[in-house]
Amino acid sequence: MRIFDIEVFRDGGSIEFYVERDGIKRHVWLESSLFSSPQALIIDSVTMETGNPLVRELLSDIECWWRQIPVGVQSVVAEVMAHKGPHYNASAEIHNAIALSRVLMVRDYVRDVYCD
Repeated sequence: MRIFDIEVFRDGGSIEFYVERDGIKRHVWLESSLFSSPQALIIDSVTMETGNPLVRELLSDIECWWRQIPVGVQSVVAEVMAHKGPHYNASAEIHNAIALSRVLMVRDYVRDVYCD
């Protein structure tokens, strides 16, 4: 299980990453809130609807991935997510935590909007 190529776009914050589990690679895209409300969640070029089993699978994969992250790194990610404002002169550790936090932002959004 891995999540990789985590990106955020200058379109207002669309988030993109890939999930690979059991040899299957999925592309995940959460559209910026500037384009629609609720934001579109797209997995492998298909816009997800509430109740789609791929949404539950994505959440499960993110939780599995998160449990594999070392506790020390999880702590830095939590600090990054609690921080309001830009990170000036951020260390490599902070840059990594920022990237990881984007996956958790998708997780939290999907939980709030797509799940019961």
